[in-house]
Amino acid sequence: MLEQVRAALGNADLLHFFDLSGPVLAPTKPFVATIHDASVMHGYSVLRQAYKRRLGPWALRHASALVAISEYAKNEARFFATRTNDISVIHSGPGFMAMSGAKPIIRDFELGDAGYFLFVGNLTASKNLPFLVRAFAKAAVGPRLLLVGRPGEHFAELESAIRVANGSIRMVHDATDFELDSLYRGATALVLPSRYEGFAFTPLEAMSRGCPVLASDIPAVREVSGPGAMLLPLDDEAAWAEAMRDVARDPAARERLRARGRAHVAGYSWQTTARKLCDLFLAVST
Repeated sequence: MLEQVRAALGNADLLHFFDLSGPVLAPTKPFVATIHDASVMHGYSVLRQAYKRRLGPWALRHASALVAISEYAKNEARFFATRTNDISVIHSGPGFMAMSGAKPIIRDFELGDAGYFLFVGNLTASKNLPFLVRAFAKAAVGPRLLLVGRPGEHFAELESAIRVANGSIRMVHDATDFELDSLYRGATALVLPSRYEGFAFTPLEAMSRGCPVLASDIPAVREVSGPGAMLLPLDDEAAWAEAMRDVARDPAARERLRARGRAHVAGYSWQTTARKLCDLFLAVST
């Protein structure tokens, strides 16, 4: 609401909303809206995002220009309106920036000496975490599984899956960026088994820190992270278990993934994203 009040009272030639939203209290003001995904239309976070069912179509109709963070996100705009031809695709940058001089904090998280697989993100239904827990248990490898993020919808299902797996899995709900930086650097691999993403920052964050990435072969992840990650079939426990075993036991496999990731993430930068946005703002304003 504060954002809406400031948009209404402020004096600006053009407003930029970082979501599919707009100045509903000042609807005649020119604005640019950003399309991240249409997860609510796929049944995710329905209560928390219910407002998007009304606000999204309104923003699509009234925006002076529209930005999508991926080609997949652009295609998802069809769920809100028919206006999709004039959406500019501008990829986001590679997540939060790597921190120089970050000291190891592995002991602080009591992860032991055998290594760990790392998940970073909201602990919610779209991330497919009960599946990850089952695949990890099937892999039966030495590294632990660390899930870093805040509880979301259907969190009880994740807790139940962890109880059944009975071992080597830990959740952390309040890690800082400094801690995440170190956790990425020390992980055996990042694991992202998502059913749905509009972009997916965490694979790029991991790649920029030399962390191998295992991720679901879904459209947005394939588009944004594909060449730098090992993409695995969605919901195939055997394939995920085998990949985790291979990465845990084979240093050469980990190094190949690190090299692929570093090469791929080098193509992303927030400076490039900012320049493309500024070019769009200038085009809209002239």
